[in-house]
Amino acid sequence: MLKIRLRPSRLLAGILTLAHGAAIAIVMSVNLPLWAKIIAATILLVHLLVVARRQALLLAADSAVAVEISSDNRISVQARCGAWNEYEVLGSTYAMPYLTVLNLRQHDGRARKRITLLADSLHADDFRKLRVWLHWKGEDGAP
Repeated sequence: MLKIRLRPSRLLAGILTLAHGAAIAIVMSVNLPLWAKIIAATILLVHLLVVARRQALLLAADSAVAVEISSDNRISVQARCGAWNEYEVLGSTYAMPYLTVLNLRQHDGRARKRITLLADSLHADDFRKLRVWLHWKGEDGAP
């Protein structure tokens, strides 16, 4: 069994801030009425706060704070509120040495979850083990 503790990612928070800042700058440079620019910039700012709070800073109640892979290749995720849920790893999951995006679906099919992991989101050895598990799981279902 592999249990991985996740930690807040300053790198992800910075990337999200830069991307949203660039989007706001583009909105402000487009030829739109001032009221439309203000509404669009406000929506982007609120989106930044929601996504950064949930994905990067792990402050939301439903933020993933731990991932557990059991010996029978089941993946469970612990939310900040303490609840554990079991998920299926979707084929759209992306795993590279610098970035891993876990696309998950609950086994009952009712909910999906996306977890974005960068190098500062977890211990380097745990990051490597997770990527190896994802690679082999995709090959034949077992590491």
